[in-house]
Amino acid sequence: MIFDKKPTEYGQPSVIVPMPRAGGPSHGLPPCAIIDAGLHIQGDLATDRDVQVDGHINGNVSCARLTIGKDGAITGDIKAKEIVVRGKVKGTIRATRVMLMESADVFRRHLLRRMSMEEGAHFVGASNAEPLPSTASPPAEKIS
Repeated sequence: MIFDKKPTEYGQPSVIVPMPRAGGPSHGLPPCAIIDAGLHIQGDLATDRDVQVDGHINGNVSCARLTIGKDGAITGDIKAKEIVVRGKVKGTIRATRVMLMESADVFRRHLLRRMSMEEGAHFVGASNAEPLPSTASPPAEKIS
């Protein structure tokens, strides 16, 4: 889903969620919800799709892949497979992979498998890596 701001007859923006056309081209890209700059959401956001946040969310976010833009901000807990942070986050992050880009400003706790951080990213908190599943073969049985 893509959110577009369209002016109403009173000049106030409204949120339009375009519906996919039956048989329309998907271009091989997964659907993505975009929280546009200027949008401020008070409450939780949960989806099994990808989300891009350029606005502000004050609530918990659960999605497949999350991208927080340079001017985006989330105050709440985040749960996603992969998270790219360019903006601000205050809350617990649970993810398989977190990438903190140069402009990232992140506070609190991370529970993750992999994390990368660019020079200039700001991280204050604790990071606990969850162990990756073992790929080693089981121990051999003893022969008496």
